[in-house]
Order: sequence, then C-alpha cells, then structure tokens
Amino acid sequence: MKKAFEQHRKETGGQLQRLEQCFELLGEEPENTECHGIRGLIEEKKAFAEEDPSEDLIDVFNVGAAIKVETYEICEYESLIDMAREMKHRKVAQLLTQNLKEEKATLKNMETFSEKVKPNEMMTDEQQRKASSSAGTRKKRAA
Repeated sequence: MKKAFEQHRKETGGQLQRLEQCFELLGEEPENTECHGIRGLIEEKKAFAEEDPSEDLIDVFNVGAAIKVETYEICEYESLIDMAREMKHRKVAQLLTQNLKEEKATLKNMETFSEKVKPNEMMTDEQQRKASSSAGTRKKRAA
C-alpha cells in the first residue's frame, strides 16, 4: 500500500505539469484557492488521528480516505473535460483525460486494497460474533 501511495505521489507531479500546460493553452494563470471538499477530508483525518487508532485501523482509514479523494478528483476531472470539450479546447481535454485515467487506475488500486484490509479482520472473535448476530437480526427485521 505504501508503494502505491508513493507511485501516485510521483504521478501527481506529472498531473500538475499537465494542468500547467492546460492553463498555458487557455492563456490563464492558475489561482491558489482552497478546495473545501478536500479540506473537510483533511479535517476528518486529523480528528481520526486524535482518537489514537491502532496501526490496522489507520490502514483501513487511509485506504478509505484515498478512495474518497480519488472519487472526488475523478468527478472534478470529468466535469473539466466536459467543459473543455464544450469550449472546443481539444488539447486541454486530452491533457485532462490523461490525468483522469491515472486517477481511475489509482482508485482501482485503492479498491483492491480495501478488499484486503477489512475491519472485520481486526475485530476480536467476540466482536465478530456480535457483529454477525446483529446483522442477522437486521436481516430478519428487513424481511
């Protein structure tokens, strides 16, 4: 998992270069603005860290957080690509599409990790029994 995060960090450098190319093609200067959605995810991580979680739970949290971030970024790239195409900025759309493909690949990797790092595997036998019995009760109520 650590290797996947490092790989994506390197990819992000290439993504930033492509974004800079987009701004150049559009004749615009990038603005330094805060993304409130990502800020919320950062605050969520800080609050989680204050709970002094175990290493196993940190892994679960990090994978979940990465999935949230990648999903957010994918939605943003899809919107930007649609706008670029509408405005007939073909090269900009191509550059953004490259970034989108990388984000989708990273999301797929994180989803694979999430299947391997499951909270149930970190529960004690007693916690698993309780979770199973309460799930069975919920299923009976739903029927």
